[in-house]
Amino acid sequence: MRNDTHINIKNAFLLCMIMMLCVATIGCDGSKAVSKPTSDLGSELSTAKMDTVFVLSVEGLPLGYDNFRFVGNLKARFESDEEINCSDWSLNRKNINEILSSFDKVSGTEWGAKCYVYPCSYHGQVTNGQLKYNISINAASHVTLTRENEIVYFIRESSSPIFMQPCDCCE
Repeated sequence: MRNDTHINIKNAFLLCMIMMLCVATIGCDGSKAVSKPTSDLGSELSTAKMDTVFVLSVEGLPLGYDNFRFVGNLKARFESDEEINCSDWSLNRKNINEILSSFDKVSGTEWGAKCYVYPCSYHGQVTNGQLKYNISINAASHVTLTRENEIVYFIRESSSPIFMQPCDCCE
């Protein structure tokens, strides 16, 4: 039974990743996703180079969910894309503090239906002293927490100066 559960969770994860790739590639409505520029955020990071990793120190900052705090640094990962300019987006310690307090926890299905996936993201780890998750913060207003066979999805459906686009696709 345990192996069957493990395989089903693994298959569900692979399906989510395929859906994420499809949404990022063609968009929810069949057109390519495009970015919306953000205002100058006074970033602590320079994000002008593409395909480069930048580091943001966030040790101990609260996440805004279930007493989780950031552990160590966040690494910014910006990949080259013809239509989305990741240099238009960056995070800093001020706008990442309590970031999930303005997000809604949703199912993987809802996340896949509403959110674009941009090639601009920050990655790191969070813990509440009992559980440790990997965190991914995407420029298209969504955050995922992952550990072993679990993925927790958070989205922001309203516009924010911190993100390039809200998760409001296809509604």
